[in-house]
Amino acid sequence: MSRALTRQEQKTMIDRCSGRFKLRNQLLIQLGLMTGPRISELLSLKFSDLIDEKTGRVKREVKILQLKKRKASFRTVPINQELVKPIVKLFKKTGSDLSLYVFQSRIGMNRPISRFQAHKIIKSLSIGMEGGISTHSLRKTFATAFYRISRDILETSRILGHSCTKITELYLASNLETVRETVDRMTLGKQKGAA
Repeated sequence: MSRALTRQEQKTMIDRCSGRFKLRNQLLIQLGLMTGPRISELLSLKFSDLIDEKTGRVKREVKILQLKKRKASFRTVPINQELVKPIVKLFKKTGSDLSLYVFQSRIGMNRPISRFQAHKIIKSLSIGMEGGISTHSLRKTFATAFYRISRDILETSRILGHSCTKITELYLASNLETVRETVDRMTLGKQKGAA
């Protein structure tokens, strides 16, 4: 079962990206961590989903196509300002063509990498880290961070595209970082944040 990543693991995985596909792989992780799509949704993104055709600027939000039981729908997720620079860098490196998939495969013309390839990338970047890291860890990390800030289970469920909050609750199971933060806030006297 996949788990959420700690902040240090997130940084380490981004820093480990290298070689010909460094920018692509970094953005795969960054976009996954900051928008929370399912891996199939992430891989289906084209630059036209992220960059405004008229202005040439990164959009303020991305519409993510969801396929649920033969019914297509969209959910809108804001794009964090931290993502603007990496999106622009990759867009320029790939030739500034809005019709291209963001996460290009080296096999074939204008094809995204496969889910299997994305899984291999995440696995190779997480070598030496505690088990349970997969492509789904990016989504779980987003869910955990979003909920930690918003404290709103319904809004967290909506941004993830879940049909009910019960599914979201499964995503928010404790991870080691959360446990450490809570323990660090505890004292033998009065609890920090307690009445």
